[in-house]
Amino acid sequence: MPLFEDMTTWNLYMTGSTMFYIDQDSQRQTYDRWLPHAAPLLSAVSSYRHTLELLAPEQCGPTPTDALVLSGPWTPLVGSCIRKQLRGPQAAAADAKLPRCSNALAKPNVLCHDLQCRDTFIDCAAAYPWAEKS
Repeated sequence: MPLFEDMTTWNLYMTGSTMFYIDQDSQRQTYDRWLPHAAPLLSAVSSYRHTLELLAPEQCGPTPTDALVLSGPWTPLVGSCIRKQLRGPQAAAADAKLPRCSNALAKPNVLCHDLQCRDTFIDCAAAYPWAEKS
């Protein structure tokens, strides 16, 4: 089976020993040709985030106080530099006031520190006013 974007269990159908991908929204796009580049790309993104964690813990550390990314798709994964999720009714009210970016499959879909939607956390880092913060 090819690698599709949304390979969650509800998008797979199994009959006998054959599995089918049934999500109509993303069925035409596969990512098999990108697989040889996946490991080096993930390594590079992970290294980039690690560098930011070391050099700018307020933006990308374990408890960022001035996070680069406010929200985005799959933000706990590599390369997010995301603010920690708040809990409780006040947190929900604060989140409701944030602008919304495109859905996870569209671009731009990462809400950056300046409330602008950008394509990636690296774009958020490029737009961050590092000189003003030091």
